[in-house]
Amino acid sequence: MVILDPDIQCIVNELLGRPARWRGLARQGTTNHIYVSEGLSDTCVLRVNTSASVLGVNRGREEQVLAAIQGYAWAPVVIAITKEWLLSPLYDEASTLDPMSIVAIIAELQRLPKPDDSSSLIIDYHGLWRSYQEKIEQAPLSQQKRWLPLLHKTQDLFNQLPPLDYVWTHHDLHPGNIVASHQTANLQAVLLDWEYAGIGSAWVDACGLHQHWGISADILCKELPAFRGLSAPMVKEGIDATQNWLVALEAMWQAVNGLDKADTISISRY
Repeated sequence: MVILDPDIQCIVNELLGRPARWRGLARQGTTNHIYVSEGLSDTCVLRVNTSASVLGVNRGREEQVLAAIQGYAWAPVVIAITKEWLLSPLYDEASTLDPMSIVAIIAELQRLPKPDDSSSLIIDYHGLWRSYQEKIEQAPLSQQKRWLPLLHKTQDLFNQLPPLDYVWTHHDLHPGNIVASHQTANLQAVLLDWEYAGIGSAWVDACGLHQHWGISADILCKELPAFRGLSAPMVKEGIDATQNWLVALEAMWQAVNGLDKADTISISRY
């Protein structure tokens, strides 16, 4: 674990108004550095963003999304946020949450009104492909020969997804990003890690609900606003297509970000 930068520690402690020690926390599935405060009555979590460029992550968009969802019970409380770090309370692990509570969160997220000018919130998938292309072209020729077909496959699979109007989407929905809050009378699920979020394809979160919590296509088409008017077989077909796309996207992400597991990959970020 990387030692917390003293300048950031000083700024954060001054913001909190009291001294705190910060202990590094190992957490799978993130490229950032996570620290937990010690010596405070209310424990906080400090996420220090990686300095590396991570394809798909948009810090400015994340900040806009977090601002838009503040006040919702399922939204993480943001104490402070900059382009370099994010400070929030520490939440408990969620082990006994009703899967339908996760569906309810995504349904409410999809119902959020879009701002009049939502251009900076829209996930530009085709721009993402261009970013991959640029990064691949900087790689050795042997890697380019492996990665370019994967990129083309990823693009083709995305273009085959059934068309839907874009909605607010978390875009990284898996159990590791679900925690619990005891601030209400009942245990409340809270959804963390909005780095990939924005206004984009509803298929991504639906696929996460189906894969990780076993939510059926029949329930999804009834409960999620984005799928109203679609039949369960149509939603199931879309989920299957999305899963194929996400497998390719995960392989692409792993390979180009230096992990190079493009040959044998499973969906782990969705």
